[in-house]
Amino acid sequence: MLNALLNETAITAFNPFDEHLPERMVVFGAGGRGRRCRTRLLGLGLDVPFFLDNDTAKHGKELDGALVIAPAELAARAPGLPVLVSSWGEGSIVVQLHALGVRSVYVDGVADRIDPALIGAHAGELSAVLEGLSDPLSRQVFLDVIRMRLYGRPMRYPSGYHVYRHPLARARKGDCIVDGGAAEGDTLQSFLEDCQGDCAMHLFEPTPISYKRLQNHIATHAVPGAQAVNKALWSQDTTLRFEENFGCTHSNHVSESGGCEVAATRLDSYVEETGLERVDLIKLDIEGAELEALKGAEGVIRRHKPRLQICLYHKLEDLWEIPLYIKSIAPEYRMYVGHHSCCTLDTVLYCVA
Repeated sequence: MLNALLNETAITAFNPFDEHLPERMVVFGAGGRGRRCRTRLLGLGLDVPFFLDNDTAKHGKELDGALVIAPAELAARAPGLPVLVSSWGEGSIVVQLHALGVRSVYVDGVADRIDPALIGAHAGELSAVLEGLSDPLSRQVFLDVIRMRLYGRPMRYPSGYHVYRHPLARARKGDCIVDGGAAEGDTLQSFLEDCQGDCAMHLFEPTPISYKRLQNHIATHAVPGAQAVNKALWSQDTTLRFEENFGCTHSNHVSESGGCEVAATRLDSYVEETGLERVDLIKLDIEGAELEALKGAEGVIRRHKPRLQICLYHKLEDLWEIPLYIKSIAPEYRMYVGHHSCCTLDTVLYCVA
């Protein structure tokens, strides 16, 4: 029993000031975040010979002088090396590494903390958001999110309702719903339950693999009123380069170095082209493109005043830029903030006119 305990995977928050840092490590995550992480490690004098990634298209390629390999190759190429996970799919990746027998796993939460000077530089905007929130609980959550970003403190009181189910902003019977970042149908079921099966859903998912899985989900479960749309929501009608992560679809994002191209549309254009008479609810979880998508939905927001469920956690500046933008185009909105995880994920702005 003791041997089994000693053989468990150790998960450690990476601390660059630790005097016992390993001399060599491997970074899991060959996207922009992982590459920045490796640069930081090299600056600390560590040797980082490999990236690990679940994206088979990256395997065998060199990035910044390091080879990208499949996680299953680690034991043969670099047995015993600790792995630093630098990916939004942290939870599932830690489980994956444990299953592969990796004994030492670091997570880069410490490195993700923000410079207090950045908060100070935008204190006016953050104060304006805080004062504009419509209830004390939202203001407390918003302050706790900032504390978590600054000091790494876990959330004391995650919101008492499920994500996208704020009592005032959740889906309702008869709604016309726009779901930006529908993935493989992750939020589809909760919308159906809240609407008692009576709603129209326009489910935007730009990446090929997730879109096919979304289509299959709709067909397999005979989902009523669901329309899958193979486009990204954006501020212009254009084509975007996209980073598609096969191992963690939730880290898919717009990137100039992305390996695939996707069509993008303004929601205003889509509504006009399809002849939608109204939009009752907009949910956006699109990996940092939320503000651009809101700019492309300005007409819809001004005309229809849909309930809004907008993720704020992908970019630090979203904490102030998104609420202030919405207020600038529709000042009558009442705003609430919820947080639905123990880490930096799932901070959501809820707006009701």
